[in-house]
Amino acid sequence: MTTELPPSHADLLERPLFAHLATVRPDGNPQSSAMWFAWEHRPARFSHTTTRQKYRNLLTDGRVSFHVQDPDDAYRSLQQRYGFEVPVFDADVRVVMWEGLDEGT
Repeated sequence: MTTELPPSHADLLERPLFAHLATVRPDGNPQSSAMWFAWEHRPARFSHTTTRQKYRNLLTDGRVSFHVQDPDDAYRSLQQRYGFEVPVFDADVRVVMWEGLDEGT
C-alpha cells in the first residue's frame, strides 16, 4: 500500500482537479467515482452524503484508492500510450490484463 506522496506530484493535490475515489462494494467489487476534494497537506477530504453507496462502502470497509491525473501531462503517470514509446525492460514478465481475467487464461 502506498501512503507516501512523492514531492514531484504534490502540486496535483493543490490544484482544483477531480480525483477518482474507489471504495469496495459489499460484493467485493470496486466502486470508483470522480469527485472534488480538498487537500491541506493530508488527509484528502471529500464531501459526500450519508445516503449514497460510497459512504456505506466506507463504513463497511475503509480501504480506498485515490487517483488524480495531471490534465496537462497525461504521461506523467503513464509511460506509454498512443505512440509514446519507451524501452520495455521488463517485457519478459509483462502481461495484458482485462476485466474478468481468470487465472490460467
